[in-house]
Amino acid sequence: MRGDQAVGEIYSLTLAAAAGAETDSILYGRYLDRYERRDGVWKFSHRQYLMDWNASPPRTVSWDQGVFALMQHRGGHAPTDAVYGLWGG
Repeated sequence: MRGDQAVGEIYSLTLAAAAGAETDSILYGRYLDRYERRDGVWKFSHRQYLMDWNASPPRTVSWDQGVFALMQHRGGHAPTDAVYGLWGG
């Protein structure tokens, strides 16, 4: 942080499984962010995504069984994704 400016690095791991696909998608990357304080409120001024690694391994598990079955909150497609409620949609 320097005065009204700051920087940050956010790590991201994405696992994606398309219905009927024989492979899964795994992406690992980082967001490089710049923030500015405007009228006392911190806001993003710039965001860049860097993909550091990706793979498409053969599917070996069912995402609806085992430990994955315990995940009660999963992302979805609009408007079923929980972020729409967060945004007041």
